[in-house]
Amino acid sequence: MRIVIDISDIDYLRSFWFSTTLGCLLFYLLGAFIAWVTKEINLWCNKNKYLSRYNYYLGFFYILCNSLLNLHVFVKLLPRRRPVFFLIDNFGFYQRPGNFIIINTFLIAYCYFNIQSNNKKNYLLDFFYFSYFIITILLIQFVGSNNGFLGVFGILFLSIVYKYFLLNENKNEQKAFVSEDKPKIINKCILSCFKKLGLISVCLFVILFLFFTAFRSLMPPIRILHYNLNEEYNPLDDRLTMLRENFSPQLSVNPIMGNMDADNIISGKGTYVHSFILSMMTHIGIVGLILFFLYFFSAVFEYYKSLHYSKNYKSFYLKLFVFLITIFIFLMANIASFFSWNPIWFVLGFSFPAIYYQKNRIKDDCTKLE
Repeated sequence: MRIVIDISDIDYLRSFWFSTTLGCLLFYLLGAFIAWVTKEINLWCNKNKYLSRYNYYLGFFYILCNSLLNLHVFVKLLPRRRPVFFLIDNFGFYQRPGNFIIINTFLIAYCYFNIQSNNKKNYLLDFFYFSYFIITILLIQFVGSNNGFLGVFGILFLSIVYKYFLLNENKNEQKAFVSEDKPKIINKCILSCFKKLGLISVCLFVILFLFFTAFRSLMPPIRILHYNLNEEYNPLDDRLTMLRENFSPQLSVNPIMGNMDADNIISGKGTYVHSFILSMMTHIGIVGLILFFLYFFSAVFEYYKSLHYSKNYKSFYLKLFVFLITIFIFLMANIASFFSWNPIWFVLGFSFPAIYYQKNRIKDDCTKLE
């Protein structure tokens, strides 16, 4: 409605909801649909061991194909690179590939840990899964998407932490999931996971900061390290400058209801603040922000309750892994993008669909124990 009132452009309204560049509603519904499909497949597989085996092979094939496809694309594009590790004639056209790669990486991570539930050790699967991340990180940095790089790297980090530090194969803890003390055990597991994740994240940040400070001059000229075309470029400085100079004036246009044309009115098209929450405040106002957080916090609360309905240990940790990625993507959106950013709406639709909580809860209760 704000688009119709502020811009009076039906084409932009259609693009904002349903295009592949913006498409908030399209990607939210797509995420919710894929979540429903995967949930139904998991329910069928829990009831039939043969289907579970086919589900594993399908997941393995999906990860393998994505790894080989990204490798093929990278090899084909490599001759077109500049002296800087950046694709020729691609400046300004990297957002959509970066967004799609983040979404695809999220699905691959979910697929990997979902089929891992019934296969404790599979070194070939591990090899292709982590190879996918190495290839994709090189490819997305070559394309020039810093958001894509951070998104893929963050999911890789969470995958490593989840697999080797959080997914504790303690038999007593697994048996406790069917005991009367399950709520206490789940709360204890959630708290323990966040403590471990926080500690490992701080350690990684300190190590990376010291490493890049000490060896900055030896680093290759890639865009994440401020290289752009043939000169140094700092995207963080650009974002901080837009925050300092544009946020308050754009918010003052209409702080209560917002204005979808606020950036164009104040400082020019595309000069919005690169922050999910702050750009939401300037464009749909405090009222829009409150409505979003009513949805977001109620969805988080429902998801937290759904963790307590997990029928077994591995189902719980798969849900927790999805929740961790969702929080990571949400935090990343608040320092990197406009509020119509595709990946955040896809992940919100996948993790926090607005419609099936009660249905899911009933189905979870009927799921066969592993």
